[in-house]
Amino acid sequence: MTNPAPAKLFEQPTQAAIAQRLREIRREKGWSLNDVEILSRGSIKAVVLGSYERCDRALSVQRAIQLATFFDVPFSSLFDSHNHTQLPIKDSYPAKIVLDLRALKNAGREFAIYIDFSKWIIKQRSDWNGEVLSIRESDLDLIAILNKTGKTEVKQILINQRFILTN
Repeated sequence: MTNPAPAKLFEQPTQAAIAQRLREIRREKGWSLNDVEILSRGSIKAVVLGSYERCDRALSVQRAIQLATFFDVPFSSLFDSHNHTQLPIKDSYPAKIVLDLRALKNAGREFAIYIDFSKWIIKQRSDWNGEVLSIRESDLDLIAILNKTGKTEVKQILINQRFILTN
């Protein structure tokens, strides 16, 4: 009598799932295949990216890293098994504050808490669009705790540094 195969704790992504995720990331950016070729200055050809997205061409690890870097997403996001077609978490809550991620990316090391917090939220939401980030007013409480200041001071810093687009 043979033993049944042990149950699997993790489901590995298929080539088709990775290809679909690659297409989703590109579309989330609002880019066509031709846009990617232009924006990458030809290092990523439209026809090649389309082939990856259709599973007509094998995607090497080196090329996957290049694509993740170009799209400015974590490499692991290409392999996420959770459903990306669900509404993002940010749509579940009314946005009160919109952070300018471009300004945060250029901020000095003294703003590491704000940058790290933004990265954490982005990862939690799988929101790799990279321009802005909507947060709730209550998120300022957590930043205040991390920064060892009050919520009012945190908000004032965000305003003074022009990290907030709206409030």
